[in-house]
Amino acid sequence: MRFQDIIGQKEIKKHLQKAITGGKVSHAYIINGEKGMGKHMLAEAFVQTLFCEEKGEDACEKCAECGRIRRKNHPDVIYILPEEGKKNIGVEYLKEALVSDVYIRPYAREMKVYIIPDADLLNTSCQNAILKTIEEPPDYVRLLLLTENSKRLLPTIRSRCIELDLLPVMDEDEKIKALLMNEYELPEYVVSTILQFASGNIGRALTLAGNDGFRDTLDEVFSLASHLEGMKSYEVYDRVSEIKNKATQENLDLKEYLDLLLLWYRDVLLYKATKKPDGLYFAQRLREIMRQSEVYSYEQLYSFVKGIESTKDLLHANISSDLALSLLLHRIATAGSE
Repeated sequence: MRFQDIIGQKEIKKHLQKAITGGKVSHAYIINGEKGMGKHMLAEAFVQTLFCEEKGEDACEKCAECGRIRRKNHPDVIYILPEEGKKNIGVEYLKEALVSDVYIRPYAREMKVYIIPDADLLNTSCQNAILKTIEEPPDYVRLLLLTENSKRLLPTIRSRCIELDLLPVMDEDEKIKALLMNEYELPEYVVSTILQFASGNIGRALTLAGNDGFRDTLDEVFSLASHLEGMKSYEVYDRVSEIKNKATQENLDLKEYLDLLLLWYRDVLLYKATKKPDGLYFAQRLREIMRQSEVYSYEQLYSFVKGIESTKDLLHANISSDLALSLLLHRIATAGSE
């Protein structure tokens, strides 16, 4: 992986490349960003450039060192992952795999790099176990902590690392759109919806584009939003069952389904306020958006948006999805008669 192959994150790439070419690589970095933002690609590009035999500002992708890192079999690049059959990293394993191992000098190069994916999921005991290593590592050791929420790390760890926060990629839409349309042969309106839905998260955009059921899900959300008004209780429960079954078949997270429904009601709310189609996610469904903007009040639409957000929180807390979805849809279905 080369820096030039990564879309966006220009400032972070520039910072890392300058550190490498200037010989000022820090002993520890935190690369922080939500899933799909490119943490692993940045870590790989950084390490590959660091070890590359060409010693340039980007990996050559041709030398033996680049090949080893790309194949993840370089003896001096160690990924700290849970033991086989275990979900999380245990403290004793971490002490063996990292804390003690750092004192074994590099095998092939002058540097040894440890990469910890999901470092923010380490429990307090594990974090305390690696604190001294982060504070005073051997000169040849470099650590990369990849996190979705760096605030879960101990303040003492964060203060001893250079923290790089990945930002949504909002200035490369045309490049990403061309990539999705060429790679997945999707119509432009679907790609546009994916880009808006992904909110600058390229990994999420690629995942959605590769999901054959996403276009069907868009149509399903439109169908639901169009027919939900006045729906009877038994019809709501039947629809919830259909939604869950389809989500399972299409490998779609229910929270993503709710995200699309959220975008729908934000569209209705936006159109009600502006009477303009500019900025609508579902602009191709303008007629129905216009109709609903007349049916629902500002207060009702705002309550729909808040209700969907609350339901997402309930699903995250493992509350029964049947109950949470049914309550939400029933509230929306009966709003028109209030």
